[in-house]
Amino acid sequence: MPPWFIRKKERRQSKRYYYPPNKGPFAVEGPTAGRLGQIADISLGGLAFYYLYDGEEWSNLGIKLSMVLNLERDEDIEMSLETVSDRLVQKNYHSSGSSLRRRSVRFAELSPSAGDALAAYIDLQFQ
Repeated sequence: MPPWFIRKKERRQSKRYYYPPNKGPFAVEGPTAGRLGQIADISLGGLAFYYLYDGEEWSNLGIKLSMVLNLERDEDIEMSLETVSDRLVQKNYHSSGSSLRRRSVRFAELSPSAGDALAAYIDLQFQ
């Protein structure tokens, strides 16, 4: 491995937790939960998920944290997202011709209640 490739310091501010392949919960897009993607990893700073790309782009409108984390709360917790990367994993992954993509997002604005709910979820799932 060339010396310029070796990362000397981790740049992430939050520890990342990984789900076993095909075992992660599902991320949902927007208030209508019209699209799904399976979460690959999660942290207090963001998450990454796999999804089938059918030619329609995911929006940055946000996801409903309560739906993703199966929270039983009276309030709907929504998060704004900022895309870090969106890359092709495999072409023609599905019989419909859809490609498999991996999207990494950063939580742009996380309210105190959303942050508390996310921390509690991570503690429950990974500790």
